Amino acid sequence: NREGAERHVLSCYDIEFRRNHKNVLIILFSHSPNHHFKSIKFSADVLSIADTADTYFTRDAEILSAHLLNLVSDYDQVIAIGGSKGGHGALYHAMLLARATEKPVRALAFSPVVVLHDNKNELPYTSYQRLMEEAQASEQLAADLRVATEVVTSVPPRNLAVFCILGSGNRFDCVEVLRIQGAHIFTLPMRH
Repeated sequence: NREGAERHVLSCYDIEFRRNHKNVLIILFSHSPNHHFKSIKFSADVLSIADTADTYFTRDAEILSAHLLNLVSDYDQVIAIGGSKGGHGALYHAMLLARATEKPVRALAFSPVVVLHDNKNELPYTSYQRLMEEAQASEQLAADLRVATEVVTSVPPRNLAVFCILGSGNRFDCVEVLRIQGAHIFTLPMRH
């Protein structure tokens, strides 16, 4: 446990909160509690959320969303950050937050997986394929994935700005990111 960090579990989410007593909250979405963004010393309060069930932040989304909405009331601005499945979590929960508050919300997603339901992009990611298999056996999970896809691909509210960074050589990521309406897209000359 890092000094000054509060940790708890909420449903399938491992959550760590580092207070720096700032007016900006950064929410980091990752598949693991030990993600690479933890080494960065942000000049903001930082909430790290790890999806230990690998549902791309869709399981019990209403519980996580209510927790986040309660927390953001103390901040002037919220920035959601994540990569790949964490990128989906950042996009999804930033959209939900922006719909529920008038505060400025920003999402920064690195190579996000966008569509989790009926995706014809043939994503080669093992965790995504495992999620699709689980959704075939669970009507609730399939419904959660449909809702998340509808939210992430809908028109963003005015208080939400979305920024996506991806490798121009990754054809799967290039297809996914174009599904986000109004996103600012930055490509780098790389495959991943």
